[in-house]
Amino acid sequence: MDGPIDSRVSHCKFFDSSYVQDAKKGGYNSEGYFQVYLPLDLAFPILYTIMFLTILAVYKENRFCKRARYFYTLARYLVFAGMIFDYLENFTFSLYLKSPIELSSLVAFFTTIKTFLFVLNLVVFAVSFIYASFIFFKPKKDKLIA
Repeated sequence: MDGPIDSRVSHCKFFDSSYVQDAKKGGYNSEGYFQVYLPLDLAFPILYTIMFLTILAVYKENRFCKRARYFYTLARYLVFAGMIFDYLENFTFSLYLKSPIELSSLVAFFTTIKTFLFVLNLVVFAVSFIYASFIFFKPKKDKLIA
């Protein structure tokens, strides 16, 4: 088995500890993980957090009502929670591969929460991007000819 544990979903249910245990028992290339995938897995949360926060900042600048402020605040918390759970998954999986401590349930928990938050953040990102695009491309009233 190669690659990060969360990139090989072969079933529709959420990640469970047996899936994580199978990765370790099934000849998972841990040295390849530490040399190639872990550095990428550590950079990815930073990149998507910056991307999500950038579009949210555009959304915040163009908000049109008080409720949008609450949406922006909640969305920011979701983005940071997703990043935190991604790092918790990365670190617990790394520790699990190198130690005799049984952490498969914890890795599976962090992977599930991280995946849920990432998908939720993608939906929020898409909605914010569409809204910001409409605001950006909306004709300005002072440029309209009567």
